[in-house]
Amino acid sequence: MLLRLIRWILIIAALCGLGFFLLFVGYGLSRGYDVGAGLYHLFELAPSPVSSNPTLTNVFQQEVVWLADIANRDLDESSGLTASHRFDGILYSINDSGSEPVLYAMDLNGRHRGTWQIDVDEAVDWEAMDAVILNDEPHLLIADTGDNLRWRDAVTLLLVPEPHYLDTESGSLAVAGLVKVTYPTQAYDVEAVAIDATEGWIYLLSKRTFPHYLFRIPLAADGNVVAELVTTIDSLPQPDEMDYLAFEEEAKYRHLPTGMDIAPGGRLVVTTLKHAYLFDTRRLDASPLRIRLPTVGQREAITFAADSNDTLYFSRERYEGKGDADLYQLKLKQIYPSEP
Repeated sequence: MLLRLIRWILIIAALCGLGFFLLFVGYGLSRGYDVGAGLYHLFELAPSPVSSNPTLTNVFQQEVVWLADIANRDLDESSGLTASHRFDGILYSINDSGSEPVLYAMDLNGRHRGTWQIDVDEAVDWEAMDAVILNDEPHLLIADTGDNLRWRDAVTLLLVPEPHYLDTESGSLAVAGLVKVTYPTQAYDVEAVAIDATEGWIYLLSKRTFPHYLFRIPLAADGNVVAELVTTIDSLPQPDEMDYLAFEEEAKYRHLPTGMDIAPGGRLVVTTLKHAYLFDTRRLDASPLRIRLPTVGQREAITFAADSNDTLYFSRERYEGKGDADLYQLKLKQIYPSEP
């Protein structure tokens, strides 16, 4: 009797596994994805802890202030964040993968200030956003660039006009521009995207690789574009033994770049779940300065305040769609000890 029960359990488990495999392959083929790459990354092993990390200098003086809870319960997974160029003290955000193509606005007290449906068929995996002024009009860039399994044939960047008014009722926004981006050799998972408006580039930083690959495309790009590899970044830390002791399986995500922004003058900030890092776009080969941030959970979005290079905001997602989502302010009060 026991052997028969075990046999049936094994048969059912095998059938479930086969069913999952067929669904996975069928879904990937229907979307035109690289199923082989998807299967490989699905069963990819977690990285081993490193014995040492680069020695980084901290920003000399900084201040982190909790601002508010994010009031809109529909904004569960704030994976992108950017400051308005039209309204003072307004931030825009988007939800992570699996959500509707919706743009949200809030003020610095976390209060809901507007919701807009974006005129696209779907949001595959929205992960980042930025703001830019084009032809004297404020626009928002939405990056549909998430690809955990690294099997998407192309990812999408959407450009939409910034809303002309704030309203707690729902509205809609038409797409002003759409770019399909492919990478030179393979697919990458990208959650950190930022605009360098001064130089006219959009930068994309790979997440699930080490070193991390920094790509760019022209801000004026349209249609289908192959991203240009700018450099590799190997100065961001990797999980070490202490990370695995403290966070166990979650440790493998602690140092992956989840957000990025570029300020006027070339300051580039990259956030991870552990800390943030400050680069200079003119010297990307140099080691960054570390910005020590509190452990607050799933922090995936960061942005400079509009026209500022020393005031930033970052947000925290709700854990599994429950609990609180928070908004924080970060002030870079003094970068180096020698500054006046």
